[in-house]
Amino acid sequence: MSNTQSNDSLRELNAKLLAEIGELRKKFAEIKVENDELKDKNTEIPELRRKFAEIETERTELKAKIAELLKQGVEENKRRDAENAELKIRIEELEKNKADSSAENVRRDVEITEIKAEIVKLRDNNEENKELTFLQSDNISKEMVSGNGKNNNTIDSNNNTMNSNTSEAPFGNIQVSDSVVDQLNNEVGRAVTSGDAPSDNANTESLEDKETDGFLDEVHKKKISDEIRERKREEKLHRESIAQDSLISRNIKTVPSGNDQSHVTSKTEVSVEQDDDMIPGESLDENQIVEQGLIHELCSSISPEDNVSSTEIISSCVSLENLISGSAQHLSYLFETAIKSSQQEILDWYNYSFEFESKVDALMADGRIKDKTARSMIYKEMKPFLPTKITQANLRKKTHRARKHLMLFGENGIGLDKIKLVSYSATEISKLTNAQIQNVIDQSI
Repeated sequence: MSNTQSNDSLRELNAKLLAEIGELRKKFAEIKVENDELKDKNTEIPELRRKFAEIETERTELKAKIAELLKQGVEENKRRDAENAELKIRIEELEKNKADSSAENVRRDVEITEIKAEIVKLRDNNEENKELTFLQSDNISKEMVSGNGKNNNTIDSNNNTMNSNTSEAPFGNIQVSDSVVDQLNNEVGRAVTSGDAPSDNANTESLEDKETDGFLDEVHKKKISDEIRERKREEKLHRESIAQDSLISRNIKTVPSGNDQSHVTSKTEVSVEQDDDMIPGESLDENQIVEQGLIHELCSSISPEDNVSSTEIISSCVSLENLISGSAQHLSYLFETAIKSSQQEILDWYNYSFEFESKVDALMADGRIKDKTARSMIYKEMKPFLPTKITQANLRKKTHRARKHLMLFGENGIGLDKIKLVSYSATEISKLTNAQIQNVIDQSI
Protein backbone atom coordinates (compact mmCIF):
# COMPACT_ATOMS: atom_id res chain seq x y z
CA MET A 1 0.00 0.00 0.00
CA SER A 2 2.79 2.30 0.80
CA ASN A 3 4.50 1.41 -2.44
CA THR A 4 1.42 2.40 -4.34
CA GLN A 5 1.40 5.83 -2.69
CA SER A 6 5.09 6.31 -3.42
CA ASN A 7 4.57 5.52 -7.06
CA ASP A 8 1.70 7.96 -7.26
CA SER A 9 3.77 10.71 -5.70
CA LEU A 10 6.63 9.95 -8.01
CA ARG A 11 4.34 10.12 -10.98
CA GLU A 12 2.99 13.47 -9.82
CA LEU A 13 6.51 14.74 -9.28
CA ASN A 14 7.58 13.45 -12.68
CA ALA A 15 4.59 15.15 -14.29
CA LYS A 16 5.53 18.44 -12.62
CA LEU A 17 9.11 18.06 -13.74
CA LEU A 18 8.00 17.36 -17.28
CA ALA A 19 5.78 20.45 -17.20
CA GLU A 20 8.65 22.58 -15.91
CA ILE A 21 10.96 21.11 -18.53
CA GLY A 22 8.42 22.04 -21.21
CA GLU A 23 8.25 25.59 -19.84
CA LEU A 24 12.01 25.85 -19.79
CA ARG A 25 12.27 24.55 -23.35
CA LYS A 26 9.69 27.13 -24.40
CA LYS A 27 11.62 29.92 -22.69
CA PHE A 28 14.85 28.63 -24.15
CA ALA A 29 13.31 28.76 -27.63
CA GLU A 30 12.21 32.36 -27.02
CA ILE A 31 15.65 33.27 -25.74
CA LYS A 32 17.21 31.66 -28.79
CA VAL A 33 14.93 33.69 -31.04
CA GLU A 34 15.89 36.87 -29.18
CA ASN A 35 19.54 35.90 -29.39
CA ASP A 36 19.23 35.42 -33.14
CA GLU A 37 17.60 38.85 -33.43
CA LEU A 38 20.39 40.42 -31.38
CA LYS A 39 22.98 38.75 -33.61
CA ASP A 40 21.26 40.28 -36.64
CA LYS A 41 21.27 43.66 -34.98
CA ASN A 42 24.92 43.29 -34.02
CA THR A 43 25.74 42.72 -37.68
CA GLU A 44 23.98 46.04 -38.52
CA ILE A 45 25.94 48.10 -35.93
CA PRO A 46 29.23 48.33 -37.95
CA GLU A 47 27.26 49.47 -40.99
CA LEU A 48 25.51 52.09 -38.90
CA ARG A 49 28.82 53.18 -37.47
CA ARG A 50 30.28 53.49 -40.96
CA LYS A 51 27.32 55.55 -42.11
CA PHE A 52 27.62 57.74 -39.01
CA ALA A 53 31.31 58.29 -39.75
CA GLU A 54 30.47 59.27 -43.32
CA ILE A 55 27.82 61.68 -42.07
CA GLU A 56 30.34 63.24 -39.67
CA THR A 57 32.85 63.60 -42.52
CA GLU A 58 30.26 65.27 -44.73
CA ARG A 59 29.30 67.54 -41.86
CA THR A 60 32.94 68.58 -41.37
CA GLU A 61 33.32 69.25 -45.10
CA LEU A 62 30.13 71.32 -45.09
CA LYS A 63 31.43 73.37 -42.17
CA ALA A 64 34.69 73.99 -44.04
CA LYS A 65 32.80 74.99 -47.19
CA ILE A 66 30.55 77.32 -45.21
CA ALA A 67 33.59 78.94 -43.58
CA GLU A 68 35.25 79.33 -46.99
CA LEU A 69 32.09 80.85 -48.45
CA LEU A 70 31.82 83.27 -45.55
CA LYS A 71 35.46 84.24 -46.01
CA GLN A 72 34.94 84.73 -49.73
CA GLY A 73 31.84 86.79 -48.99
CA VAL A 74 33.79 89.07 -46.65
CA GLU A 75 36.60 89.45 -49.18
CA GLU A 76 34.09 90.13 -51.95
CA ASN A 77 32.40 92.78 -49.82
CA LYS A 78 35.76 94.40 -49.12
CA ARG A 79 36.67 94.31 -52.80
CA ARG A 80 33.33 95.81 -53.76
CA ASP A 81 33.70 98.51 -51.13
CA ALA A 82 37.14 99.33 -52.50
CA GLU A 83 35.81 99.36 -56.06
CA ASN A 84 32.90 101.56 -55.01
CA ALA A 85 35.30 103.94 -53.30
CA GLU A 86 37.47 104.08 -56.42
CA LEU A 87 34.41 104.59 -58.60
CA LYS A 88 33.20 107.40 -56.37
CA ILE A 89 36.60 109.03 -56.51
CA ARG A 90 36.62 108.59 -60.28
CA ILE A 91 33.14 110.11 -60.51
CA GLU A 92 34.27 113.07 -58.42
CA GLU A 93 37.29 113.52 -60.69
CA LEU A 94 35.08 113.31 -63.78
CA GLU A 95 32.72 115.87 -62.30
CA LYS A 96 35.67 118.12 -61.55
CA ASN A 97 37.00 117.62 -65.09
CA LYS A 98 33.54 118.45 -66.39
CA ALA A 99 33.56 121.65 -64.37
CA ASP A 100 37.05 122.45 -65.63
CA SER A 101 35.89 121.77 -69.20
CA SER A 102 32.96 124.10 -68.69
CA ALA A 103 35.32 126.77 -67.41
CA GLU A 104 37.59 126.14 -70.40
CA ASN A 105 34.63 126.48 -72.76
CA VAL A 106 33.69 129.76 -71.10
CA ARG A 107 37.26 130.95 -71.47
CA ARG A 108 37.28 130.00 -75.15
CA ASP A 109 33.99 131.78 -75.66
CA VAL A 110 35.56 134.90 -74.17
CA GLU A 111 38.57 134.49 -76.43
CA ILE A 112 36.36 134.02 -79.47
CA THR A 113 34.39 137.13 -78.52
CA GLU A 114 37.60 139.13 -78.27
CA ILE A 115 38.79 137.68 -81.57
CA LYS A 116 35.54 138.62 -83.25
CA ALA A 117 35.95 142.14 -81.93
CA GLU A 118 39.42 142.25 -83.44
CA ILE A 119 38.01 140.86 -86.69
CA VAL A 120 35.48 143.67 -86.78
CA LYS A 121 38.36 146.12 -86.34
CA LEU A 122 40.25 144.41 -89.15
CA ARG A 123 37.21 144.56 -91.40
CA ASP A 124 36.76 148.26 -90.63
CA ASN A 125 40.43 148.84 -91.44
CA ASN A 126 40.03 146.92 -94.69
CA GLU A 127 37.01 149.02 -95.64
CA GLU A 128 38.91 152.21 -94.81
CA ASN A 129 41.88 151.01 -96.86
CA LYS A 130 39.60 150.22 -99.79
CA GLU A 131 37.95 153.62 -99.61
CA LEU A 132 41.38 155.22 -99.41
CA THR A 133 42.57 153.12 -102.34
CA PHE A 134 39.51 154.07 -104.37
CA LEU A 135 40.02 157.78 -103.65
CA GLN A 136 43.72 157.52 -104.39
CA SER A 137 43.10 155.69 -107.64
CA ASP A 138 40.50 158.32 -108.56
CA ASN A 139 43.02 161.07 -107.84
CA ILE A 140 45.66 159.23 -109.83
CA SER A 141 43.29 158.93 -112.77
CA LYS A 142 42.52 162.64 -112.59
CA GLU A 143 46.20 163.51 -112.38
CA MET A 144 46.96 161.25 -115.32
CA VAL A 145 44.20 162.92 -117.31
CA SER A 146 45.48 166.35 -116.35
CA GLY A 147 48.97 165.34 -117.44
CA ASN A 148 50.52 165.31 -114.02
CA GLY A 149 53.82 163.45 -114.26
CA LYS A 150 54.03 162.61 -110.60
CA ASN A 151 51.57 159.71 -110.73
CA ASN A 152 54.24 157.07 -110.12
CA ASN A 153 55.41 158.73 -106.92
CA THR A 154 51.78 159.04 -105.81
CA ILE A 155 51.19 155.33 -106.39
CA ASP A 156 54.30 154.43 -104.38
CA SER A 157 53.33 156.70 -101.52
CA ASN A 158 49.80 155.31 -101.55
CA ASN A 159 51.06 151.75 -101.45
CA ASN A 160 53.38 152.60 -98.55
CA THR A 161 50.47 154.20 -96.70
CA MET A 162 48.31 151.15 -97.25
CA ASN A 163 51.07 148.83 -96.05
CA SER A 164 51.70 150.87 -92.91
CA ASN A 165 47.99 151.06 -92.10
CA THR A 166 47.58 147.36 -92.62
CA SER A 167 50.65 146.32 -90.67
CA GLU A 168 49.78 148.60 -87.77
CA ALA A 169 46.25 147.24 -87.41
CA PRO A 170 45.96 146.30 -83.74
CA PHE A 171 45.26 142.73 -82.87
CA GLY A 172 45.71 142.91 -79.11
CA ASN A 173 47.67 140.79 -76.73
CA ILE A 174 45.19 137.92 -76.85
CA GLN A 175 46.58 134.56 -75.78
CA VAL A 176 44.62 131.84 -77.49
CA SER A 177 45.10 128.13 -77.95
CA ASP A 178 46.05 126.49 -81.23
CA SER A 179 42.51 125.16 -81.59
CA VAL A 180 41.28 128.75 -81.93
CA VAL A 181 43.80 129.72 -84.61
CA ASP A 182 41.98 127.88 -87.38
CA GLN A 183 38.71 129.42 -86.30
CA LEU A 184 40.39 132.83 -86.38
CA ASN A 185 41.59 132.21 -89.92
CA ASN A 186 38.08 131.24 -90.97
CA GLU A 187 36.62 134.33 -89.33
CA VAL A 188 39.24 136.54 -90.96
CA GLY A 189 38.55 134.87 -94.28
CA ARG A 190 34.83 135.51 -93.93
CA ALA A 191 35.48 139.07 -92.85
CA VAL A 192 37.72 139.66 -95.82
CA THR A 193 35.19 138.03 -98.12
CA SER A 194 32.36 140.13 -96.75
CA GLY A 195 34.56 143.21 -96.97
CA ASP A 196 35.38 142.40 -100.56
CA ALA A 197 31.71 142.29 -101.66
CA PRO A 198 31.49 144.15 -104.92
CA SER A 199 29.49 147.34 -105.16
CA ASP A 200 28.70 149.80 -107.88
CA ASN A 201 31.68 151.93 -106.92
CA ALA A 202 34.01 148.93 -106.94
CA ASN A 203 33.36 148.45 -110.63
CA THR A 204 35.34 151.63 -111.21
CA GLU A 205 38.46 150.25 -109.56
CA SER A 206 41.23 149.16 -111.80
CA LEU A 207 42.47 145.56 -111.97
CA GLU A 208 45.74 146.63 -110.36
CA ASP A 209 43.92 148.06 -107.31
CA LYS A 210 41.94 144.84 -106.83
CA GLU A 211 45.10 142.77 -106.99
CA THR A 212 46.75 145.09 -104.49
CA ASP A 213 43.82 144.79 -102.09
CA GLY A 214 43.80 141.00 -102.32
CA PHE A 215 47.54 140.83 -101.77
CA LEU A 216 47.38 143.13 -98.74
CA ASP A 217 44.51 141.13 -97.24
CA GLU A 218 46.41 137.86 -97.65
CA VAL A 219 49.57 139.35 -96.17
CA HIS A 220 47.70 140.78 -93.20
CA LYS A 221 45.82 137.54 -92.54
CA LYS A 222 49.06 135.54 -92.71
CA LYS A 223 50.75 138.00 -90.38
CA ILE A 224 48.02 137.60 -87.77
CA SER A 225 48.21 133.80 -87.91
CA ASP A 226 52.01 133.84 -87.71
CA GLU A 227 51.95 136.14 -84.69
CA ILE A 228 49.52 133.89 -82.84
CA ARG A 229 51.42 130.70 -83.66
CA GLU A 230 54.74 132.32 -82.71
CA ARG A 231 53.32 133.45 -79.37
CA LYS A 232 52.02 129.95 -78.63
CA ARG A 233 55.34 128.40 -79.64
CA GLU A 234 57.25 130.74 -77.29
CA GLU A 235 54.90 129.89 -74.42
CA LYS A 236 55.33 126.16 -75.05
CA LEU A 237 59.13 126.48 -75.14
CA HIS A 238 59.02 128.49 -71.93
CA ARG A 239 56.97 125.81 -70.14
CA GLU A 240 59.26 123.04 -71.39
CA SER A 241 62.30 125.00 -70.21
CA ILE A 242 60.81 125.41 -66.73
CA ALA A 243 59.99 121.69 -66.51
CA GLN A 244 63.48 120.72 -67.69
CA ASP A 245 65.16 123.07 -65.18
CA SER A 246 63.05 121.52 -62.43
CA LEU A 247 64.09 117.98 -63.37
CA ILE A 248 67.76 118.99 -63.50
CA SER A 249 67.62 120.73 -60.13
CA ARG A 250 65.82 117.75 -58.61
CA ASN A 251 68.49 115.35 -59.88
CA ILE A 252 71.31 117.52 -58.52
CA LYS A 253 69.62 118.32 -55.22
CA THR A 254 69.21 115.74 -52.46
CA VAL A 255 65.61 115.72 -51.42
CA PRO A 256 64.75 114.03 -48.10
CA SER A 257 62.41 111.08 -48.32
CA GLY A 258 58.95 111.10 -46.84
CA ASN A 259 59.98 108.76 -43.97
CA ASP A 260 62.65 111.21 -42.73
CA GLN A 261 60.04 113.62 -41.35
CA SER A 262 57.85 113.42 -38.27
CA HIS A 263 55.03 115.48 -36.77
CA VAL A 264 53.86 116.72 -33.38
CA THR A 265 51.31 119.39 -32.57
CA SER A 266 53.49 122.36 -31.60
CA LYS A 267 57.09 121.35 -30.88
CA THR A 268 58.02 118.57 -33.29
CA GLU A 269 58.00 118.29 -37.05
CA VAL A 270 55.24 117.19 -39.40
CA SER A 271 55.33 113.47 -40.18
CA VAL A 272 55.18 112.56 -43.86
CA GLU A 273 54.41 109.09 -45.14
CA GLN A 274 55.98 107.87 -48.32
CA ASP A 275 53.61 107.93 -51.25
CA ASP A 276 52.18 104.43 -51.63
CA ASP A 277 50.66 104.99 -55.05
CA MET A 278 52.54 105.06 -58.33
CA ILE A 279 51.93 108.09 -60.51
CA PRO A 280 51.36 107.46 -64.22
CA GLY A 281 53.23 109.41 -66.87
CA GLU A 282 50.43 111.82 -67.71
CA SER A 283 49.80 112.61 -64.03
CA LEU A 284 53.54 113.10 -63.55
CA ASP A 285 53.56 115.73 -66.30
CA GLU A 286 50.54 117.46 -64.75
CA ASN A 287 52.15 117.33 -61.31
CA GLN A 288 55.33 118.87 -62.70
CA ILE A 289 53.30 121.73 -64.16
CA VAL A 290 51.56 122.25 -60.80
CA GLU A 291 54.89 122.01 -58.98
CA GLN A 292 56.55 124.65 -61.17
CA GLY A 293 53.45 126.84 -61.07
CA LEU A 294 53.46 126.75 -57.26
CA ILE A 295 57.15 127.62 -57.15
CA HIS A 296 56.53 130.56 -59.49
CA GLU A 297 53.57 131.82 -57.45
CA LEU A 298 55.18 131.34 -54.05
CA CYS A 299 58.44 133.01 -55.06
CA SER A 300 56.55 136.25 -55.71
CA SER A 301 56.30 138.54 -52.70
CA ILE A 302 52.94 139.41 -51.11
CA SER A 303 52.11 142.91 -52.34
CA PRO A 304 49.70 145.24 -50.53
CA GLU A 305 47.23 144.62 -53.32
CA ASP A 306 47.07 140.93 -52.33
CA ASN A 307 45.50 141.87 -49.02
CA VAL A 308 42.57 143.53 -50.78
CA SER A 309 40.50 141.21 -52.91
CA SER A 310 39.05 142.26 -56.22
CA THR A 311 35.60 141.38 -54.88
CA GLU A 312 35.98 144.16 -52.33
CA ILE A 313 37.03 146.55 -55.08
CA ILE A 314 34.09 145.53 -57.25
CA SER A 315 31.62 145.77 -54.38
CA SER A 316 32.90 149.23 -53.52
CA CYS A 317 32.29 150.42 -57.08
CA VAL A 318 29.11 148.61 -58.01
CA SER A 319 26.82 146.10 -56.31
CA LEU A 320 26.62 142.50 -57.50
CA GLU A 321 23.03 142.96 -58.64
CA ASN A 322 24.13 145.74 -60.99
CA LEU A 323 26.82 143.65 -62.64
CA ILE A 324 25.92 142.60 -66.16
CA SER A 325 26.22 138.87 -66.78
CA GLY A 326 29.13 138.25 -69.15
CA SER A 327 30.74 141.63 -68.47
CA ALA A 328 34.40 141.94 -67.54
CA GLN A 329 33.49 143.06 -64.01
CA HIS A 330 31.17 140.11 -63.46
CA LEU A 331 33.73 137.65 -64.84
CA SER A 332 36.41 139.16 -62.58
CA TYR A 333 34.09 138.80 -59.60
CA LEU A 334 33.41 135.14 -60.37
CA PHE A 335 37.11 134.44 -60.95
CA GLU A 336 38.14 136.05 -57.67
CA THR A 337 35.38 134.20 -55.80
CA ALA A 338 36.57 130.87 -57.23
CA ILE A 339 40.18 131.61 -56.24
CA LYS A 340 39.14 132.56 -52.70
CA SER A 341 37.01 129.42 -52.42
CA SER A 342 39.96 127.29 -53.53
CA GLN A 343 42.23 128.98 -50.97
CA GLN A 344 39.63 128.45 -48.24
CA GLU A 345 39.45 124.76 -49.15
CA ILE A 346 43.23 124.49 -48.80
CA LEU A 347 43.03 126.16 -45.38
CA ASP A 348 40.22 123.80 -44.29
CA TRP A 349 42.23 120.72 -45.28
CA TYR A 350 45.27 122.15 -43.48
CA ASN A 351 43.27 122.67 -40.26
CA TYR A 352 41.74 119.19 -40.54
CA SER A 353 45.13 117.54 -40.98
CA PHE A 354 46.66 119.59 -38.15
CA GLU A 355 43.95 118.59 -35.66
CA PHE A 356 43.97 114.97 -36.87
CA GLU A 357 47.73 114.62 -36.43
CA SER A 358 47.52 116.33 -33.03
CA LYS A 359 44.93 113.77 -31.92
CA VAL A 360 47.15 110.94 -33.20
CA ASP A 361 50.07 112.28 -31.17
CA ALA A 362 47.87 112.55 -28.08
CA LEU A 363 46.84 108.90 -28.37
CA MET A 364 50.45 107.80 -28.89
CA ALA A 365 51.79 109.87 -26.00
CA ASP A 366 51.93 106.98 -23.50
CA GLY A 367 53.73 104.73 -26.00
CA ARG A 368 51.22 101.89 -25.73
CA ILE A 369 49.32 102.68 -28.95
CA LYS A 370 50.99 102.57 -32.36
CA ASP A 371 50.46 105.11 -35.14
CA LYS A 372 48.31 102.85 -37.32
CA THR A 373 46.13 101.81 -34.39
CA ALA A 374 45.62 105.41 -33.32
CA ARG A 375 44.52 106.42 -36.80
CA SER A 376 42.09 103.50 -37.03
CA MET A 377 40.58 104.51 -33.70
CA ILE A 378 40.04 108.07 -34.92
CA TYR A 379 38.51 106.83 -38.18
CA LYS A 380 36.02 104.70 -36.25
CA GLU A 381 35.10 107.67 -34.04
CA MET A 382 34.55 109.89 -37.07
CA LYS A 383 32.60 107.41 -39.19
CA PRO A 384 29.16 107.80 -37.47
CA PHE A 385 29.25 111.55 -38.10
CA LEU A 386 30.10 111.27 -41.80
CA PRO A 387 27.81 110.52 -44.76
CA THR A 388 27.31 106.84 -45.47
CA LYS A 389 28.93 107.19 -48.89
CA ILE A 390 32.27 108.01 -47.22
CA THR A 391 33.93 104.65 -46.65
CA GLN A 392 36.82 104.13 -44.26
CA ALA A 393 39.16 103.55 -47.19
CA ASN A 394 38.08 106.84 -48.75
CA LEU A 395 38.45 108.63 -45.41
CA ARG A 396 41.94 107.22 -44.98
CA LYS A 397 42.96 108.29 -48.49
CA LYS A 398 41.64 111.84 -48.11
CA THR A 399 43.34 112.15 -44.71
CA HIS A 400 46.62 111.00 -46.23
CA ARG A 401 46.31 113.56 -49.03
CA ALA A 402 45.41 116.32 -46.56
CA ARG A 403 48.84 115.85 -44.98
CA LYS A 404 50.34 117.31 -48.17
CA HIS A 405 48.77 120.68 -47.23
CA LEU A 406 50.08 120.35 -43.67
CA MET A 407 53.54 119.58 -45.01
CA LEU A 408 53.51 122.51 -47.48
CA PHE A 409 52.02 125.23 -45.27
CA GLY A 410 52.93 123.85 -41.81
CA GLU A 411 55.62 124.68 -39.30
CA ASN A 412 58.46 123.38 -41.46
CA GLY A 413 56.83 124.54 -44.70
CA ILE A 414 56.34 127.92 -46.29
CA GLY A 415 53.76 129.28 -43.83
CA LEU A 416 50.02 129.87 -43.91
CA ASP A 417 50.40 133.44 -45.18
CA LYS A 418 51.55 132.07 -48.55
CA ILE A 419 48.11 130.54 -49.21
CA LYS A 420 47.07 133.97 -50.56
CA LEU A 421 49.52 133.51 -53.43
CA VAL A 422 48.24 130.09 -54.51
CA SER A 423 45.75 129.78 -57.36
CA TYR A 424 45.89 125.99 -57.67
CA SER A 425 43.14 123.82 -56.18
CA ALA A 426 43.48 121.68 -53.08
CA THR A 427 43.07 118.54 -55.21
CA GLU A 428 45.95 119.50 -57.51
CA ILE A 429 48.25 120.13 -54.54
CA SER A 430 47.25 116.89 -52.81
CA LYS A 431 48.26 114.87 -55.89
CA LEU A 432 51.90 116.03 -55.63
CA THR A 433 54.43 113.59 -54.27
CA ASN A 434 56.29 114.23 -51.01
CA ALA A 435 59.46 114.92 -52.98
CA GLN A 436 57.67 117.52 -55.12
CA ILE A 437 56.17 119.17 -52.01
CA GLN A 438 59.63 119.33 -50.43
CA ASN A 439 61.07 120.78 -53.64
CA VAL A 440 58.41 123.52 -53.63
CA ILE A 441 59.30 124.30 -50.00
CA ASP A 442 63.03 124.42 -50.74
CA GLN A 443 62.58 126.62 -53.80
CA SER A 444 60.13 128.99 -52.10
CA ILE A 445 61.91 129.64 -48.79
